Amino acid sequence: MAEVYRFGACELDATNARLTRCGQLVRVRPLPLDVLVTLARSARLVTTGELLDLHWPQSAGAEATLHATVNAARRAIGQLPGQPGPLESVHGRGYQLIGVARTESTVSAARRARWRAYAERAASSGMDPRHCLEVADALLAGEVSRYGEP
Repeated sequence: MAEVYRFGACELDATNARLTRCGQLVRVRPLPLDVLVTLARSARLVTTGELLDLHWPQSAGAEATLHATVNAARRAIGQLPGQPGPLESVHGRGYQLIGVARTESTVSAARRARWRAYAERAASSGMDPRHCLEVADALLAGEVSRYGEP
């Protein structure tokens, strides 16, 4: 199962290194994505020192690089400069993501609706409705390859 975090209008799939905002895939460089994953996983304030040790262990004076990376992460999630948003700076201490929810499924709302509609169509054509919903639920649970897409 994929490791997925939701915050604001974003969904961060840490397993597959993907970020979507408002359902659209966002192109983001690896370091800003890695910093977002670190902040999402921690669910707490991560100090500047911790981020530097984790992502720039051999670099002295990498604070400016960290600041630029955090700004790139903010742009990727659609947070405007100087505006409040999910990626918060705690002056002199570090950074944190606010309002992060971890989910166990990467199934989008659109895919979920498509599978439910498929089950309803199948049921209306004479198939057992319970079986159709069981198949749809199995598909939503990640067994898509077992049944194939409709």
